[in-house]
Amino acid sequence: SRNEKIEVQLYLDGRFAASVKADRNRTDLVKAGATEQPDHGFKFDLGGLGLSKGVHTAQVFAVRPASNGHFSLIPISKMKHEFIVD
Repeated sequence: SRNEKIEVQLYLDGRFAASVKADRNRTDLVKAGATEQPDHGFKFDLGGLGLSKGVHTAQVFAVRPASNGHFSLIPISKMKHEFIVD
């Protein structure tokens, strides 16, 4: 459902990096009509991941339960986002 709190996973450079619940306050999502509840935001702390200097890619996926205890990853954004660590 649109008001369900979901798990989101961060992949950096194509590899799993972190997982959090999407339960942070985002009133802009309510104003945009994406949900009736504001607590669907998320934040990842990249500080402890030990990223090397240079260009990296990030992509976030929503985790959805599937059959037989498996799950599906649904991209939050269809594009990977590039960022630089210097």
